[in-house]
Amino acid sequence: MKSLNLRKAMALLLVMCMLVFEFSSVPAYAAGRSISKITVKNNGATLDEGQKLTKANAKKVLYVKVAYSDGTQKNNYSSYKVKEVGKVVKPNSKGIFKCTVLAGKKSKAVYVKVNKITSINTVSKNNLSLVEGQSFDVNAFKKNINVYAKYQNGAKKKITTYTVSAKNVVTANSDGNFLVTVKYGKYKNQIAIPVTKKETTEQPTTEETTEEPYISTYDGRYGSAGNIDGTTVIVSIFADEQSTKWDMTSSEDLNTMNDTIESLQIATDFLVEGVAEYNKKAKFIYDWSKYPDLKYTASFQEDLIRDGVYSIEANYIERNIDGEALKKKYRADNIIYMFFFNTDYSNTENSGTYSYWPNNLHIELINIYVRYKNRFVDYPALYAHEILHTFGAPDIYCANQVITQEYVDYCKEIDTDDIMYVIRSFGSTIFEEFTELDAYYVGLIDKSSDVQKFNLGLNERN
Repeated sequence: MKSLNLRKAMALLLVMCMLVFEFSSVPAYAAGRSISKITVKNNGATLDEGQKLTKANAKKVLYVKVAYSDGTQKNNYSSYKVKEVGKVVKPNSKGIFKCTVLAGKKSKAVYVKVNKITSINTVSKNNLSLVEGQSFDVNAFKKNINVYAKYQNGAKKKITTYTVSAKNVVTANSDGNFLVTVKYGKYKNQIAIPVTKKETTEQPTTEETTEEPYISTYDGRYGSAGNIDGTTVIVSIFADEQSTKWDMTSSEDLNTMNDTIESLQIATDFLVEGVAEYNKKAKFIYDWSKYPDLKYTASFQEDLIRDGVYSIEANYIERNIDGEALKKKYRADNIIYMFFFNTDYSNTENSGTYSYWPNNLHIELINIYVRYKNRFVDYPALYAHEILHTFGAPDIYCANQVITQEYVDYCKEIDTDDIMYVIRSFGSTIFEEFTELDAYYVGLIDKSSDVQKFNLGLNERN
């Protein structure tokens, strides 16, 4: 028994010696060192005004280095906290935002430049309407809108820290609308919501308008969209076909449909700015949340997720949509039809356009397949690219009737940002360019240096 106890004691002593040796082999500073100094730098990135500061966003703009009491240092230190996380980024009078970095018992303040908001706009999720005399419900209103801010760098993001002001009781103005003001800082956006009368005892008489009928200067010779420096109506058609459907009870599908309005806004703003550079004026009418007769739903039995479906879609348009009446109503020169298909990520068919050039198609239409090869592609740059096709702009990433292989190779060599060559913008900002060549092919100018230099084909007007 004694020898057994002795063996146990010796084993215990051996274990204790091993632990002492293992502990003694660990550098002394690992157990007791502390942070003695923090160095914080702004790496040049900015924070977006109106967005809540997150740890992830802070890490994108801050570089942190710490020094320890034992004389060692740690570059790119990541185990810090930022006191302001969770707060909304608001710039001071100098356009900067204070971030306080906490590491150990040390703290350090750094000032980060803010990407400031330049304007805001409001997009409704559903068709808004109010009944005269009812109380205006601010919370219900907020649930039915998205508010987006446009930033100095051209980006566009949703904000949630806005305020809403309106009369407490719904009353219609002379236009039959109730005005609601959405405000963020010094920026505001006013929304006119149609008001329904509470009860009507008799049908109102229709007054004859004294406004003269609109006569467009564009005669349609280059298809339904041939005059970009004018007014263009865009009709949105959400189509079911053999293998894809829109589920009107699905919030995901409804949000995807509503998001097309924002993408159209960004795309058409890009085009309006591009046209303005040539002292011309373009206007686009597309918001079916405000103009319900610009939205259609269609159901087809055929497979439409493929090439060669123009006749099916054009026949649908001729039977169901009075394009001339819409142009007359909105005093427009052009009309474009955009079909949206709720494809899944297995789709391998590219979105595309059937236009007057090069096939003399007078009803000009665009097919948008919202998902393509494992990514969501329903983005503004794609819209702008396809809309330009309807006005005569060709692809320049491949040789065709007017673009030579030599010019394609040249574009690749200089890595052009021409929106008709490549689309790199997969978000809410369009970084591509509306070039002089694009302006020539859509008829804004009579000649282009690249056309002459590379002996390219003439535009559809020549």
